[in-house]
Amino acid sequence: MAVELVLFTVGGVQRFLAESRKTVDIAGASLVVRHLVITAASEVHEALSAHPAPAGLIFPPAAALSTREGVTNKIAFLGPRGLGAELARRAQKIAEETWSDHVRDAYAGSPGDVPDTPGMPDVAWVCVPGEDGEDHTVLWERAQAAMTARRRSRVFIAHAWQRVRLCQQSAVVPAAAAPRTSARHERRELLSAAGWTKRAAGNLQYPPGRRFPATTVVASAAYRARLLRVAAEDGTIADRLRPPVQVLSALIDDRHTQVSQVGAPPGLEPLTDRLGTAVYSDLWSETDSRDLLPENADPQTVARGAAAAHDIAAIAQQAGVVTLSSYYAVVVQDLDRLGLQVSRLGLAAQRSASATLTELGRAQRLLSESPDYLGVPVYAGGDDFFAFAPAAHALELAGALRQEVDRHLAGTPLAGATASTAVVFAHFSAPLQQVVSTAQEALAAAKDAPGADGRDRDAVTVVALRRGGERARTVLPWTVAGRSAVELLRAVAPDAAAGALSAALASSVERDAAELDALSLQGFRDVAEDEIRRRVARQGGGPAVAAAFAALGAAERAEGPEHAFRPARTMLVARFLAQECR
Repeated sequence: MAVELVLFTVGGVQRFLAESRKTVDIAGASLVVRHLVITAASEVHEALSAHPAPAGLIFPPAAALSTREGVTNKIAFLGPRGLGAELARRAQKIAEETWSDHVRDAYAGSPGDVPDTPGMPDVAWVCVPGEDGEDHTVLWERAQAAMTARRRSRVFIAHAWQRVRLCQQSAVVPAAAAPRTSARHERRELLSAAGWTKRAAGNLQYPPGRRFPATTVVASAAYRARLLRVAAEDGTIADRLRPPVQVLSALIDDRHTQVSQVGAPPGLEPLTDRLGTAVYSDLWSETDSRDLLPENADPQTVARGAAAAHDIAAIAQQAGVVTLSSYYAVVVQDLDRLGLQVSRLGLAAQRSASATLTELGRAQRLLSESPDYLGVPVYAGGDDFFAFAPAAHALELAGALRQEVDRHLAGTPLAGATASTAVVFAHFSAPLQQVVSTAQEALAAAKDAPGADGRDRDAVTVVALRRGGERARTVLPWTVAGRSAVELLRAVAPDAAAGALSAALASSVERDAAELDALSLQGFRDVAEDEIRRRVARQGGGPAVAAAFAALGAAERAEGPEHAFRPARTMLVARFLAQECR
C-alpha cells in the first residue's frame, strides 16, 4: 500500500509556558496545547479508521485520545497516498478552531469583539510520500528533514498597532483588555489575549471553588503534611491546632487542590487545601494580605489572621515540625536523543514506543502526586515532564523520576534511553517567568555540558534561586562514582542539626574556588582534594562526607573546554539544601 507520512506540530510551547505570571497560567497553557493536539489527532484517527493498515496514528497512540494522558505537541500518522496532505489541513483547521473556542470561552460575556492572538496557534506540518516497499526508517528520516526545513522557514504576518500597552510577559504583542471571566483583583495585569486565554483555561479546568495551586501552596505542602501527620498521632496537638485553623478558615475562601492522599483529623481539613497560603504569618500584613482577603479588609481582620498563623507556627515548632519553608521547586525532565532513537525504529516498534511513552507519563504523574513527594504535575507524557514540588521533596522526586525511566523502558523498543533533568529552587515571591525560563535553560545545560570523560546528557542540573537571584548551580551526571547524584548531594547537605558543616564549608571553599580550580588544572588535583578533606574534617565531617564532596567536585560538568576539580559548586548547593530543603 502506497502511503504518506505526516508530521504535525504545535510550536512555541516552551515559550508559551514560560510567559506566565502564575502557576495557573502554566497549567492552562499545557491544557490548551494538549487539547489542540487531541482534537486534531482525533480528526485524523476517525478519518483513517476505515483504511487498512498501515494507515493510522503513530504519535500519540489512539488510546491516549480518550485518557488525554501522554499527549505532547506532536502528531505523526500514515495515510493512503493522496490523503495525507488533506488530513493535515483538516487537522490544522480543527486545531485553530479549538484555539478560537478557548479564546471565546475566556472572553465570554466581555464587551467588544474577541481579540486577535498573533502567532497563536503556531501550527506546522509536512507530508512526505513513500515509495512502494520503502523502508519506514528512510521515510521517517525524510519527513524529519522536511519538518526541520519547514520550521526554519518562518511565516510572518504583518500587524500594526497604535497607542497600545505591551504585554508584560511577551513584549512583542500588545496587552489586551481583561475578560470578564478574570478575577477582579487580576484585571490590572497587562496580559496578551493569549495570556488571558491560558489563564481562563487553567481556572476552568477545576470545579467551582478550586484553583490550581499557587507557589505558596506548593511551598507549604510538606510542612502542612507533616503537621497533619503529627496531629493525627497526637490528639493534644490536634486540639491545640483547631482554634487557629478555625479562625483562618473563617477568613479565607481560597480553595486549591488538596495535599494528595494526606488525611486530616476532624476540624483540620482546611490545612489540606484552603490554608496553603494563609499559614505564612509574614503574608498577613496590610500590603500582602490582599492576596488572601478582599481589598476592603479591615486591619482587625488582618491582625486576627496574623495571630492565628503565628499560633499555628508556634504549635508546629513545639511539636518538632521543621520550619515552614518559603521555597518550592520546578522539576523538569526530558528524554535524551529520543527523536534519533525513534527514527531508527520500524513502524511497529514506533507505535509500541508511542504507547510506552504514554504509560511512562502516567506512571510519572502518579509518582509525583504521591504522599512521598506531594508534587503538582503540569504535564507528563511523551518525552517531557514538568511539575511543581515542595523544596523538601523536589530532589528526591527528580531521582525517582529518573529511576522510573529505566524501569518503564526496560524490555521495550526504547530500552537504554536516558533522561536529563533540571531542579530549580525558588522563593515563592520570585517572578514565575524567570523561574520557568531558568528551568528550561538548566535542562539544556544538563544535556549539553560535557564531563571529564567527554560524555554529555543523562545529567541533572540543580539551581538555587535566592530572592536576590541565582546563588548556586551544579551540573552532575545522574550516576557519580557508582552512586546516585541525589544520594551524594543529600550526604553532603546534612539536616539542620548538622547544617553548620555545609554552611561553613561552602563559605570557605567559595572564597578559595579560583585557587582550587587552578590547582587541578595545573596537575595538582590530588593537592586540591587533600585540601577539601582537611576542611571537611575541620568542620566535623567524616571520611564519607569528604569522599562524597571529592566525587561530586570531580564529576562537575564543565561549561568550557577545560575540566577542573570544582567542589565549590556542589558545596553551595549543599548549603542551600541544608538551609531551605528540610
